[in-house]
Amino acid sequence: MKADGRGIESILLGLGAWWAKPRIWLGPAWAVLCGGLASGRMGFNGWTLLVLLLSLFLGDPLLGTIWREASIIASPSNPTSLSGGSKARLSLPPYTLPGSLADHLFRWAEGRLSWWSSVWPRFEAPLAGLAFALPLAFLLAILLGWSVVMLMAVALILVAWESLRLHGGGGPSSLLRACYAGGVAWLLGYLAFRPQVAIERHGEALLWALIYTGLLYAFQSIDKGERDKGMRLLNLVQIFGVAVLVLAKEPIFAGVAALLLLPQMLLQPVFQRGGYLRRAQIFAMMAIMVGALAVAR
Repeated sequence: MKADGRGIESILLGLGAWWAKPRIWLGPAWAVLCGGLASGRMGFNGWTLLVLLLSLFLGDPLLGTIWREASIIASPSNPTSLSGGSKARLSLPPYTLPGSLADHLFRWAEGRLSWWSSVWPRFEAPLAGLAFALPLAFLLAILLGWSVVMLMAVALILVAWESLRLHGGGGPSSLLRACYAGGVAWLLGYLAFRPQVAIERHGEALLWALIYTGLLYAFQSIDKGERDKGMRLLNLVQIFGVAVLVLAKEPIFAGVAALLLLPQMLLQPVFQRGGYLRRAQIFAMMAIMVGALAVAR
């Protein structure tokens, strides 16, 4: 990261591109919008536009940057031990005896400094990204309400969980990413417009955040080549959503959601993952919006 400002510029230019997947449109921005609609508080006024824009910026590029940079730092491809490079030398205090506590402390400090000098070139850019995104994310969360701040704490727990998995040698978790980009983003849009509602009143919104998470996980599975698993999950999640609407005594919304599921199921035997994703996502996106409108009633 350069001191002349080009590093920060690269962060700003890269914010919007992080979550973009060529074949997956279902993402945090749509989740934030649906969550906002589910709140029932969106109107045609300046306040709605401001809250929506702040929520979209927080829920998609900022949270995406935090996830990406933390994953880069935790990646096993980053050095965790000394591999060449210059060795730091510290001057011991006068009269320090070999093998004493002070000697051990200074040797440990030398090792840490040497390690940091060897890994800093690879950590510089992601650390700068986190230094930019984290404070701004919490500033926006405070503006949107303390319930959103608490939700950001949950989001950071998911980031830490993913980082620990990566640091331990595991691969990226599609489920954690779906929870982060789907469920957290949905609740962000909802809570931004309804910050003062008691937690027991959020039950239906939590249910649809879970449904959105399942949809995003299903599409990610299809995109990774796990076609059968992804399509089974896609059908089950949307059937569950229809059942929720029926139990909520919303027969019209339930019927619309069921009709939107039908073309997705008809397309499944015909197209492979790329063709299916391009054609079926729009129906799933409309179905999840139907659920959001039902919650808003």
